Formats: sequence, structure tokens, C-alpha cells
Amino acid sequence: MSAIVAAAVALARPSMEEWADSASIALARRPRSVENAGVVVDGPDPLRILVIGSGAAAGRDAVTHESTLAATIARALHHRTGRGVIVDATVDPVMTIACLEPILSRASLSSYDGVISCVGDIDALRAVRPADWRRRVAASVALWCRRVRDRRVLIMVGVDVSGTEPGVGAVHGWLAEGLARQFNAITDDLTAAVPTVRTTLLPRLVDSDQRAHATAHEVWGAQLAADLVDHWRALGLAGFEPTATAEPWQHVAVAAAG
Repeated sequence: MSAIVAAAVALARPSMEEWADSASIALARRPRSVENAGVVVDGPDPLRILVIGSGAAAGRDAVTHESTLAATIARALHHRTGRGVIVDATVDPVMTIACLEPILSRASLSSYDGVISCVGDIDALRAVRPADWRRRVAASVALWCRRVRDRRVLIMVGVDVSGTEPGVGAVHGWLAEGLARQFNAITDDLTAAVPTVRTTLLPRLVDSDQRAHATAHEVWGAQLAADLVDHWRALGLAGFEPTATAEPWQHVAVAAAG
């Protein structure tokens, strides 16, 4: 983040905190699937994934259960591996980075093959200080490393905030975008030397109303599934080669977990 943006954020922080209350309410009211967030795709030797976060993880702009991020990840993983997939989700439309470490500490991480974290948009809107972001991410990564020492992977999705989103003003959005870029750089720095943690950034795909495009969750789910499989392949694990026998992932049936 440039010195000019950093200075602007520092001066505007009190206002940004007030703007964030309105923006958070608007984001929480965006259309989203209210069904059980967990997903099951039938198949042998099922993979288990945990999705944590806000925004897309919480189903923002996904109006059916089958179009949620959890569902698209499950279908894409099934298509790539031919295996069953179980995706659990711990989500909240206004979740922040402060929630990540407690969630990881409570989760049964040994039962998951991968964990995907999508937090930070609310932190950027609320002008969380970069030092606080660094401290929270460092604590979460340290906890992960203490508890996970094998094939499991934590994928931390980069923060993306736009001033054109409904409920987010242009100035507020511009300042939050600058913070988001700094958050992402901090996360990349903290995880670069950790073999079981990866970072990724999802493409911004919006329609004319600045809501997630109808195909966005499918694209994001496919990208995250590819990131998971790439990690497992890099470790030399068997069973993660593309399969020609799996059904096209767009048409694999998903069922709500639980």
C-alpha cells in the first residue's frame, strides 16, 4: 500500500469504522443461500474439506444451495478425483480475521484433508490496522502448524473489496481496497515458508448490478479444488490424477449435509 493511501486510511479510520457498520449490514443482507451450508457428494473414499469465512464462503449472492461455494468445491473435487466429497462449513456474512484462530482451535483438523479460509473483507471495510491483521494471521498459522504436520493444507483466500459493491461507498471502497492489498501481502509473507499453507486470490466476477456473476461460484469452486489437488499432488500422494470416469462436475448432484 502506498504511503498516500496509508496516510489517507489513518486519517479516515474513524469515518471508515462508521461506514463499515452500514456496509456490513448491506453485505449481510445480500442474497444468499440460507440452507445448511454443508455439502455431500457421493463417491468412494470421500475427501473432507472445511470452509471457513464470510463473503463467498457464506453464500453471498448464491441463492440456491447448489450454487454455494461449498457445493461448487465439492463438485469440482469429485470431477478431478472421482472420489466422494464432504464439505463442512463454518460461515458468517460478517466474520472477521479475529474468528479464524478460535475456529481452527475448535475444529477437528485431523479429520479434514483441507481447510479453506475466506476472511478479511469485513476487516478491510472496518479499517483493521495492518499490525493487528499480521498478529491475527500469524497466530492462526502458528496454531495450524502446531496441529497439522502432514498432507493437510490450509488455503487462505486473498481479500478482495470493491468500492462499486452495493452498500460500499466509492471513497470507503478505495481505502478498503488499499488495505486489502496490504493484508494480502502480509499473509503471503507470513505463509511463504509454510509448506502446508497456500494463498490464492479469486478473480472478481460481477454482473451489471455489481453482484457476483451467476458463474462466479462455479469458477471459484473449480479454482479452489485445483489448488487443493495441486497441493496433494506436490506431496506425491496417490489418487489425485484427473479421472475420465467422473461425471462432468457441473452436473454432479450435491446434498445438504446433516
